[in-house]
Amino acid sequence: MHNIINLDDAKTSVTFKISGKEFIIKRIVMAVRDQWVIFIGKTSQFQSDVMSVLETGGDADKLLADFAEWKASFIDKILGRLLTTNGYEYDADWWADNADYDDIMRFISESIQKDTSVDNKKKAAAKV
Repeated sequence: MHNIINLDDAKTSVTFKISGKEFIIKRIVMAVRDQWVIFIGKTSQFQSDVMSVLETGGDADKLLADFAEWKASFIDKILGRLLTTNGYEYDADWWADNADYDDIMRFISESIQKDTSVDNKKKAAAKV
């Protein structure tokens, strides 16, 4: 006997509509989750570093510029991987022309949280 378990069908999904385009996100691979954890950690560390610099009377401009560059690049990497693992081609120019920073951050964070929301956990528990 051979059992086939289709994990794709078991996934919850979230649908986003941005500038007339629809994206259905089902799969959040570990690499995306890992990158998100790194992003949150570096953001927290950056805030701490800026406070330290400002408390000592230093100039945080270079620190801000370096972090802004890193942040843009890292968000681009996360968004690209999230889209491609869900069957979409990533077009950085399209996203730059059609979504603002808040749209992109919400897209990423809501996608990652889709499997961890309280409602989804309740639905999964009810199926058991």
